[in-house]
Amino acid sequence: MKKHTILGMVLLASTSVMAGSISVPVAYDNAKVLPKGVRNLRYNNVMAEANTKYDEFGNSVGVGDAFNVDVSYNKLIDGKDTALEKGILQGYLQRHGKDLNAVAGETTGVVNVEVDAQVPVFAMGLTRKWTAAIVVPIVESKTNVDTGFLAGSEIQSIANQLISEGKGFKAEEVQQKTNNAIIDSVAKKGYKPLADEQKDMLGDIRIVNKLQLKNEKDYAISLTNSLVLPTGEEADIDKVVDVGAGDGQFDVEAGINVDFNMTSRVTVSARASYTWQIADTTAKRVPEKADSTVTPDVDYQVKRDLGDIIYTSIGAGYLMDSGIQLRGQYSFQYKEGDVYTGDKYESYRYDWMGQKTSQRLHAAQLGIGYSTIPAFKRKEFAVPLELNLSLGTPISGKNVTNDTTIAAEVAVFF
Repeated sequence: MKKHTILGMVLLASTSVMAGSISVPVAYDNAKVLPKGVRNLRYNNVMAEANTKYDEFGNSVGVGDAFNVDVSYNKLIDGKDTALEKGILQGYLQRHGKDLNAVAGETTGVVNVEVDAQVPVFAMGLTRKWTAAIVVPIVESKTNVDTGFLAGSEIQSIANQLISEGKGFKAEEVQQKTNNAIIDSVAKKGYKPLADEQKDMLGDIRIVNKLQLKNEKDYAISLTNSLVLPTGEEADIDKVVDVGAGDGQFDVEAGINVDFNMTSRVTVSARASYTWQIADTTAKRVPEKADSTVTPDVDYQVKRDLGDIIYTSIGAGYLMDSGIQLRGQYSFQYKEGDVYTGDKYESYRYDWMGQKTSQRLHAAQLGIGYSTIPAFKRKEFAVPLELNLSLGTPISGKNVTNDTTIAAEVAVFF
C-alpha cells in the first residue's frame, strides 16, 4: 500500500489490476499527535470499485477497454494452432477475395472489480511530540470478467458461404473460434483461464512516525515518515486480470503537515509529501508488441524502478460543540513513470513495459465525524472515541481509476 492510499488500483495495458498506485485518499491530513502514553486503535472499512478509469489522455473509459480491439483476418489466421491450418484458412480467404488486413470483427471485454479493505491502525504517543503507528490492511477483492467477439458482416458472409458449400461444421468452427478469440489467445500465451474470482489477502504493512515540531495557539507543524513493507500479495503474472494487495517492494515516504487554527472551531490543514519507491528485481512478462503486454515471454530477473510519488493536499474542518465535525479536502497526486530493464530480451521491449505508467490524480473528499472527546473532557461521556464517514471522488486524472471510494472508521482512545 502506498502512502495515503488504503487501497490503490490501476489497470495497465495488459489489463492486470495492480495495487500500490495512486488513488483517492481516505484519510484527512493534519498535524496532530497523541499525548504521551495515550494509545489509539482505529478500524477502517474502505469500499472501492475499479470499473472505469482515466486513460492516457484523461478520458473516462471502461477498465476492460484494453480488450476492445479490432481483429483483422490476419489476426484470425495467426490464431490457428498449426502452420497447416493457417495456410488452409489464408488460402480460403484469398480465393474468395478477402483483404487479409481488413477488419473481421471486434473483441469485447468488461472488467468489474470490487474491493473491501479492513484496515486496523494502532498508534501510541511515545513522547509528547512523537507518535508511532502501524497499519495492517486485509483486502477482499471480487473480479468479474466477461469477453466476447462482435463479428463483422464479412465473417457472417464467410459462414454463409461455408453453409452453402455444405460445410456447416466449418461455419460452426468459425463462429466458435471468433467468439472465444480472447480466451484462446491468452491460453496460447500461457495464461491461466479468464475467470471470475474472489479472494482475501494481507496488504502491505505500513509503519508510520509523526514528530510534531511546533504546537502554537494559531498553528502546528509536524513531520511524518512511513516505511511500507512488501507483505501484500502481488498480482499473478500468469493472470491477464488480477488484483494484488501489494507490489512487492519497499517504499519510504517523508512529508510535512501544517495546521492553521483559524478560529476555535475552524482548522485549515495542508500537507506535502514525497514517496520513494525503492528499485528491486522481480518476475514480469515482457511484451512482444508495443500496444499489448499480453505475451508468452517471462523474465524472472526484471530490474524494476517504480515511479516516485508526489502528494499535496489542503482541507478544512469545522468542529461543533456537540462533537460533530464536518471535513473537506482537495488533493493532488503525481506518480512518475516506471522504468524496467533486463537482459533476457531486447531492451526496447522492456521500455514498452513503462508505457502509460505515469499517473496524475485530482480528488475531492467530504466527510462527517462525531467525537466524544469534548464530552469526555467535560466528564459527560465515559469513553473517548470517534466515528467517521468519508466519501472520496476523482475530479480528473491520467492512468488511474475514477470510481468513488467510501470509508467508515471507528476509533477509540485509551
